[in-house]
Formats: sequence, C-alpha cells, structure tokens
Amino acid sequence: MRYHLPAMLLTAGLLAGCGPMTDNPANAPRLGQWQKESKLLTLIANDVWVDRQDAPFSLPPDSTEIKDCIEPTLKSGREINRDMLANSEKLCHLETFDEKGGNLTSTGTCGPSDKMGMEISGTVEFEGHEREESADAKVAVNMNVKDKSGATERVRVAYQTKWTRLGDCKR
Repeated sequence: MRYHLPAMLLTAGLLAGCGPMTDNPANAPRLGQWQKESKLLTLIANDVWVDRQDAPFSLPPDSTEIKDCIEPTLKSGREINRDMLANSEKLCHLETFDEKGGNLTSTGTCGPSDKMGMEISGTVEFEGHEREESADAKVAVNMNVKDKSGATERVRVAYQTKWTRLGDCKR
C-alpha cells in the first residue's frame, strides 16, 4: 500500500534557523557558524525495517549544511504546532510540553483523519536539547493506517536534526 505522509512533518518544528545578529543570552546556543545535519533515524512498517527507497510515502533526504551567524533555538510549543500543522496538512498536534534546563519534550496525537481513502491516526513525540555549542531534536510519529479493505498497517518514522557550533560568525 502506498500513501502520502507529508515529509515536512518529520523535519519541521525541530530547530529554528536564523536569529538576531547579536547573541540572545536567554538562549543557550551561542551566535556563530553552525553545521546542521538532518537524517532519518527510523522507518518501520508492521514491525519491519523499511529502506528509504521502499517507503510508501515521500521522505526528505538526509542533509548537511553550514549556516553562518545564526543562533539555533528550540521553538516554543505554539511555534512547533503551527509549523507541524502547516506542514502536515493538519494531521498532527503536540498537546503537552515540558521545558527544563534547555530540554523540551512534547507528545501529541495525529488524526484521526481521512487521507486518500485511508483512515490515519496515531501519536507524535518531540524531544530536544540546547547547549552552548550544540542543539538537537528528534521527532517520532507512530501511525495506524487503515485502508478501504479494513486492513491496518502500523508505521513509525523518526527524524533527528543536530546543530554543532563550528566557531564565531564569519561575516
């Protein structure tokens, strides 16, 4: 069965990009040059690992990029939800947020929703960490996809984004 799960759901809301040109002391990561790496961690359908090329929906490619003079920051719960909702066709919504000492965790629900003749429902989990020289976030989505025949597939997809500070701004 092939169906479309919006790929941006898995990467959006992880970490914000450009910040102000002066360091924000309320934000743990320092202003500077940063390397951002995003990658697929898990793709499992019905308890079987699935290769990216065999995925039943579109997935963004793993990526690495260097950004100058930015200050990555975990977004607030409201911003994460706004981005996830915008990029997941309103499929998932984070509901609970816990933020302590540069760590943010959140959980929520996906669906139930009818997409392309299938009923999709499940859960979403978000976990992020901020430090002066690094930041990272993971988002995992657990879905049950019921097709027209009544058959249900379980799908788990997880992505991670890591930021590593390379040094001061080059500009």
